[in-house]
Amino acid sequence: MSIQYSFLKDFIEKYCDFIGEIQEKYMELLANLSDSPEISERLFVQNILDISERGCILIGYLGNPGVSCISGDDDFEIISTGTLFLEIKLSHGGRPVGHIEDIIVHPKYRGKGLSCIIMEKLLSISKDRNCYKTILQCKPEISTIYEKCGFQKNGIEMVYRF
Repeated sequence: MSIQYSFLKDFIEKYCDFIGEIQEKYMELLANLSDSPEISERLFVQNILDISERGCILIGYLGNPGVSCISGDDDFEIISTGTLFLEIKLSHGGRPVGHIEDIIVHPKYRGKGLSCIIMEKLLSISKDRNCYKTILQCKPEISTIYEKCGFQKNGIEMVYRF
């Protein structure tokens, strides 16, 4: 079975009868990156629509929702994802800056270059949307993954948490 890619917004529109299953699979994948408490289906869909107004969520998946394999096990899996946000700027000739977030590959599919595939697709979208640069933040211990995808270390990250 080959991996297919889709914008999450388009995917939930295509498989609107299976939003619950899509949400479950996506949130399971997201939990591999950060704290992902349960949210309502309404909030899940609304947040996807809001994100899609200024960017996109890209998913890599196997199978289709609502389809089970012969053994009765679930055949559908979301195995990778990444998010691109566009920040509108007044500087740089009004060109936006792209922010890549939440790059995740399911643990059983890691080591196959899937994070770079997601990154390449998001960078292509960023370029198509006329971004003057695309940035991401990551932990130092995984920076080599992003360097393999062409990113360079630049500056430091500062955070103020509430």
